[in-house]
Amino acid sequence: MSPKAYNFDQFYQAWIVPHCLVGLSGVWLRLINDGAVWWLGLMTLSFLIYLSQARKALHGFPLLLGYANMVTTLRLLIILSTLVFSTHLSPLEIALLLLLAILMDGLDGFLARRFQQTSLFGERLDMETDAFLVAAVSIYHATHGLAPQWIIVPGLMRYFFGLAVLFFKSGGKEMTSKRFRATIAVIFFGSLLTPFVIPRPLSDWVVQIAGGLILLSFGLSFFALMLHQVKSTHR
Repeated sequence: MSPKAYNFDQFYQAWIVPHCLVGLSGVWLRLINDGAVWWLGLMTLSFLIYLSQARKALHGFPLLLGYANMVTTLRLLIILSTLVFSTHLSPLEIALLLLLAILMDGLDGFLARRFQQTSLFGERLDMETDAFLVAAVSIYHATHGLAPQWIIVPGLMRYFFGLAVLFFKSGGKEMTSKRFRATIAVIFFGSLLTPFVIPRPLSDWVVQIAGGLILLSFGLSFFALMLHQVKSTHR
């Protein structure tokens, strides 16, 4: 199949629905003994299906994935390995490994621009890796009693929104800037590290404030989504 004949967007639209549903199932699986292990396994399988499209979507990229996507995949492996072997790690070691995964988030974008390897495949892989990091750590905190149970809601908000976008077909114009949304995301990323290194109840306040900001950010995006839908309906 030639690169032009392959429609990555069509694959992504088919892949994202079950991926989001698996992500949201983390709430239910968390209530089952060892449910988190099953959830991590299902998410890993979903990402492997996504990566299986690399040869078709990244025609001509070095090392199959390209330098930037190799970094993103390494981030994904660090997150998975940290959570799977968390019982053998100290809270500080878990925090440092997750911090490394967060800091590497800027490296993949730099490499993609530096070597002219930007792609829709890489952009969405990076986005879904970020979403997985937030969801997995939120579920970990709720499971281990390190943060309030409701933190799972902002942690899984990306998957709620991902399904909403597909339902409404179009996202419309965002009400906030990309920089604003990125800043809120970074704040939430950082807050999820605090339960590993800061005692409760201080860490609870940090996580809850950041979680509230995430809900605000996605809430504004949901509003823009519905507003666009209403306008489209009445045209």
